[in-house]
Order: sequence, then structure tokens, then C-alpha cells
Amino acid sequence: MDPLIGQIGQNVSFWSKEWANIQNSLSAIRCSTFPSSPFRIMRASQMDSNLLDLQLFGILKEQLWKTFSLFNPQFREAFEPEILAALQLVMYRFSIYESGASYGAQLQNLKYRNERRHSGGLQFTQKDEILTKPQKYVFGAMTIGGPYIWIRINRFVTAKRWSELNDVCFICIIFVLILKDDENNILMNPVLDEFLLFLMPFINFRRLKNILKHISYSKPQTFDFLPPHICAICYEQQMSISTSSSTAVNTTRLHNSYETSCGHQYCYYCIKMKMIQEGNTWKCLRCGEEVKEIRRTLEKVFDENNDYKGKQPVIQDRK
Repeated sequence: MDPLIGQIGQNVSFWSKEWANIQNSLSAIRCSTFPSSPFRIMRASQMDSNLLDLQLFGILKEQLWKTFSLFNPQFREAFEPEILAALQLVMYRFSIYESGASYGAQLQNLKYRNERRHSGGLQFTQKDEILTKPQKYVFGAMTIGGPYIWIRINRFVTAKRWSELNDVCFICIIFVLILKDDENNILMNPVLDEFLLFLMPFINFRRLKNILKHISYSKPQTFDFLPPHICAICYEQQMSISTSSSTAVNTTRLHNSYETSCGHQYCYYCIKMKMIQEGNTWKCLRCGEEVKEIRRTLEKVFDENNDYKGKQPVIQDRK
């Protein structure tokens, strides 16, 4: 046996024995209660990774919109939040969920790690812990689902015009605060005038008038005595400016007649304006029933031999 090999074998056995002897001491050091040092990443690297992710998303979005170039533009406008959320979900699936880092973070040599596992003592600093599946699910829901829900809420609020109510609410709050403060009584009249001028366009005086009329009269006035070819709405308006009933009857014939759900006929313009102004609260002037819908009335046309030429389909105009 070579003397050199024998000497190396003796040294290895020596270090192995010493290594086994100091394991308890090393365990005590690793399990020390001293907190681990904070892990710091340069803000510039994080910003660069975010910019790279945004640029990549912009490139993919541009290519995606080209595939929808032959679709109806209204389809793209209606489902744009869902399409962009699906694209972000695909990118998240093949980047953070699979490798623990986005594409921009990989270019900057960055990745996400489980900080909860690194919040203990010194024994937790020897290896980076990857994100758990619940953490990945929550992170994806916040980064993808959060913006999607926010966009949908903004669209819903804009469609319902609820954003205009914020100004009204703030003005009401300021007005009440000024009322409580005795020192600002001098500012009362200008603020009150401005508040009323702002509030006037939101008040439907026609509808308010009709509501007060229904409250004041126990039994509303009906025009069931009018002939079928007379528009009751035109007759009511004409009677308000004329005292002669014969003149009102002669000038209030039906034009482009539409039939209500209760079976009475009105001019299309008159009944449509009433439905727009009063909505579900409007009642028929002939019978007093609420008008649910209107439909066009078509007259039957006969030839010289009294043969019916045919009937066109009824066109319904629902509220």
C-alpha cells in the first residue's frame, strides 16, 4: 500500500470524527434565537422588472387585438376586461406559478420567496423557500382579479351615472355643516342659491306634479267618455288651454295610434313621452290602470271585393 494514500485515509477519518463531534454545537448555533438579517433588494431592479413585464404584456396585447380585428368592435369593447384578464392569467400560469418569478424578474435575476419561512432565526437563511400554492393562488387573485373587478365596477358606475351622485352628496354634507356653524350664516344665501341651481336639473317636475296630483285627489279624473278615435292625452292638454270641449275633440284625433296594455289607443308621441317622463307610475286616462307596455295598432285593409289582403305582424314596444 502506498504510504501517501494511507496518510490521506487517516486524515479523512480524522476530520470525519471531528465533524461528528461538533454537530451538537453547530445545531445549537443554527437554532439560535437571533433574528435573521433583513433581505434587501434594489428598488431599481424591481422597477426594471415591472417595466419589462408591462412591455411584454403590451406586445402580447397588441398581437391579441390583431386576432380580433375581424370581430365586431362592440364585442371587443364589451369583453375587453375579460380578454385582458385571461391574457394575464396565462402569463401568470407560465411565469410566477411555475417558476416563482415573472419574465421581467427572471431577466433581473429576481424571484419571489416565502418570507414567512425566513422570519425565524439564523437556521432559515441557508436556503430560499419557494411560494406555497395557497400563496400563489392569493397573489394571482389579487394581481389579476383585483384590477378586473375594479374595471367592471367603474363601468357599472359609469353606466348607472352614480358618479354624479358624489357631487350631490358632498354638497349636501357641506351645506349641513354650514347650517350648524353660526359663524357662517353670512354665507348661507349664496350657498343656498348655488345648491338649488345645482339641484334643479335633477328634479323631474312633471313626475312630481303627477305624484302630488294622485295624492291630492282620491279618484283621478278619467276620460272614458271620449270616442275611440280621440287621444285622451291630447284632449287633456287641449282642455288645459281651451274651455270649449267641442274644439278639443276636433283637434285631438289619433295620429300614428298605439295601443296600451289595457286596450286603449293614444298617439305614439303622447304615450311615449308619458312613459319616458313617468315610467311605471303612469296610469291610463280612460280606465285608470297602470300601463305596462304599448304596441302598434294596424288597420285592416280590404280591396273592392271586401277581401282581406293580409295582416302584418304586431310590433311591440315594451318599457
